[in-house]
Amino acid sequence: MQLFAYTDLRINNFISSNSNKRVRNMKWIIALVGALIIVGGIWLLVSPRTANGPTPSATNESSLSVREQQPGAVVSVDEAVLGQSGYIVVHKDGGGKPGPVIGHTDILPAGTHTNVNVALTEATRAGDTVFVMLHNDDGDGTYAFPGPDVPTKTDTGDVVVVPVRVSGDAVMEDGTIDDAAEGPVADPVFHALVTYTDTGFDPKTVTIKKGETVRFVNQASGGMWVASAVHPTHKVYPEKSASDCLGSSFDTCRTLNAGEFWEFTFNEPGEWKYHNHVRANDTGTIVVQ
Repeated sequence: MQLFAYTDLRINNFISSNSNKRVRNMKWIIALVGALIIVGGIWLLVSPRTANGPTPSATNESSLSVREQQPGAVVSVDEAVLGQSGYIVVHKDGGGKPGPVIGHTDILPAGTHTNVNVALTEATRAGDTVFVMLHNDDGDGTYAFPGPDVPTKTDTGDVVVVPVRVSGDAVMEDGTIDDAAEGPVADPVFHALVTYTDTGFDPKTVTIKKGETVRFVNQASGGMWVASAVHPTHKVYPEKSASDCLGSSFDTCRTLNAGEFWEFTFNEPGEWKYHNHVRANDTGTIVVQ
């Protein structure tokens, strides 16, 4: 009987020991599963998601749409999509690639912009090619290139640029080009270009011949109203017509917005001072020989 009792005790101790080990192992398993659940929950909370899964990496959706242009001092952009604030810039042809800058917009916010006119500092002629490009703003709101306002690139590293042909060809009703209509390249419709910016008229003085035309282009952030001296009557330039709004024909008679331009043909020899009617301290002079 004592042998059986001792054997039963050993068996009970063995069973109890194994049970305790199973309990401890079960506790470790439960603790491990709980830890995994907690870590997984934290990951779900902090990871970026959309309704359909993880958020894709940010993409630069910048793009340009520009049609063939006519000769002149303005390039018209049908649509520009900016992934960040920046500028639409027109580069002169530099041997089949973008060359010097000949025009740019004021700073544009990120988003889609349609029917944007970019005033040029140098008029294009039939047969030219210009490169319309997007440039990023470095944060100061003032265009500077060469400098910090570098060309915009896509996610693949390509510059957002469109080569645009300037055409003086005759376009037929069916959309084809009439080659027979091509001839010598004509002079621009104006003979001198004055650009108005936030710092005033540039150049300050222009010399032309009698009967020649000056184009005034607004590239400022505000309005431009070109008018003969003196402010505010505009009576100094002597040429007049029935359509004059004030004292002279040398008068836009309204404020031109950024990108707009106005042309005037000077038929009176002399030295004619003018100003911006809406910012009268900005002045210039046209010398007509």
